[in-house]
Amino acid sequence: MTRTVERISLHLTRPMITAHGSIDVRRIAAVSVTDGNFTGHGEASTLPGFGLETQDEAERELDAWAGTGDVPTTPAAATAVACAAVNLEAAQSQVSLASSLAGGPVTGELRCQAVIGDGDVEASRRDAAAAVEGGYEAVKVKVAAGPASRDIKRVRAIREAIGPSTAIRLDANGGWDLATATAVLRTLSDADIEFVEEPTRSPTEFREIAATTGHTIALDEHAQSADVIDGVAGSGIDVIIVKPAVLGGPTAAHTTALGLLNRGLRVVVSSFMDGPIGLDAAVQVAAALPTGEIHGLATAGMFDDAFPAHLTPIGGRLILG
Repeated sequence: MTRTVERISLHLTRPMITAHGSIDVRRIAAVSVTDGNFTGHGEASTLPGFGLETQDEAERELDAWAGTGDVPTTPAAATAVACAAVNLEAAQSQVSLASSLAGGPVTGELRCQAVIGDGDVEASRRDAAAAVEGGYEAVKVKVAAGPASRDIKRVRAIREAIGPSTAIRLDANGGWDLATATAVLRTLSDADIEFVEEPTRSPTEFREIAATTGHTIALDEHAQSADVIDGVAGSGIDVIIVKPAVLGGPTAAHTTALGLLNRGLRVVVSSFMDGPIGLDAAVQVAAALPTGEIHGLATAGMFDDAFPAHLTPIGGRLILG
């Protein structure tokens, strides 16, 4: 069995500005495991705010794994190896990863949300209108990177531009404090917000925010393990953002997602601003779930680098093979 690690840098077409800062390049460690005629791929790419090791630490772990075969001990590196292993098993079985996870053939399409990064009011309005014209049924709006007053104006402008039938999802990345989150979301009570991801840094405040503002709250940065999710989900925290790149790879993410769905919670599978391997893994997990959810998988177009065609939405949808 052969193991390899390749370092890749992917450049965004324009910086993605969030409450965690500005992202203009993604460093990725792409791994592969080859057994005879079959190869499985995985990748590790870390981001601030998600409880993972640094990218340098992940790459050191993967370099050691390539030489010894010992499973990495840090989360992003371990996820990359787990993804490669499950992709290898699917290749050996000659089925897609989605079909392997679901236990049967998977076809059809996945609805995706568009992402609106931080920006001025007119840019936000323009980007949202273009997303709806392109077929997207939901837009996720990054907030809390700038003044709260500007975010309120941006969201109102977006709602005006896209009309009442397109969903608006907000993602604060933990950038507000409790008072600001409460004030902003109360002000936007008439904007028909579908849900708000991580309004503050503390999930202990999420239920209070849900109760006092009437908005549904989603876990994202804090959805780092099944145990953490179990401890805080429900009672206003009714949407869980599942990122295979954070939750230990496709199999772990799929198992976690099924458990959440069985509890009556919503699951939105999301890219981690992944490279092609990580994005494909997230797509496969979403495709294997028995839902018609709008997922966070339309990130290929954010990059200057070309992604495989099946990872680029057409009319707001990914077509499954």
